[in-house]
Amino acid sequence: IARLKKRQSKARSEINAPPKNNKQLAQGTIMSSASDCQSKYQSALNLYWGVVGASLGLTLLNLVVCRICLRNYLRSNPKVASRIHFGAGGIKILLGILILSAFHPACPSGCTCYGRTPSYAYGVIVLVIGILWCKRGFDWLKVAAESVAGVENANDDDDDKQAVTAVPSSEMV
Repeated sequence: IARLKKRQSKARSEINAPPKNNKQLAQGTIMSSASDCQSKYQSALNLYWGVVGASLGLTLLNLVVCRICLRNYLRSNPKVASRIHFGAGGIKILLGILILSAFHPACPSGCTCYGRTPSYAYGVIVLVIGILWCKRGFDWLKVAAESVAGVENANDDDDDKQAVTAVPSSEMV
């Protein structure tokens, strides 16, 4: 039992002991920092691709909801359509800014990272789509104002004609 305790204490002291030469020191430092660098870079890449996925999901959701499911409802309620487009456009612009800045992966300083860093092109595309959605929101707001004016004019004429809701030109495409 005494020999076993001596072996265990000797093994513990060797594990906790500092490296005996510079080669051991260099190997331990390089290996741990290289794996740390790679893991930090990989986590930054994972976060970036998560935000890109959220942006693509928002685009798909907008396409399905606004263009397919609620098309007729939004045409008859242009104020609701403008709110939806302003909200989605604002979120898309925010995602574009985040993709271009905070979530764009970069190799940590003092590290050599392997792998391709994503370009800034997708972030710019996201910003342009967000701006287009906000423009579409303004177009719907203009249609809402025109339809309110058309309803007031129709009520003033007493011709029993209903006002026709126009569709913004950006929605026709």
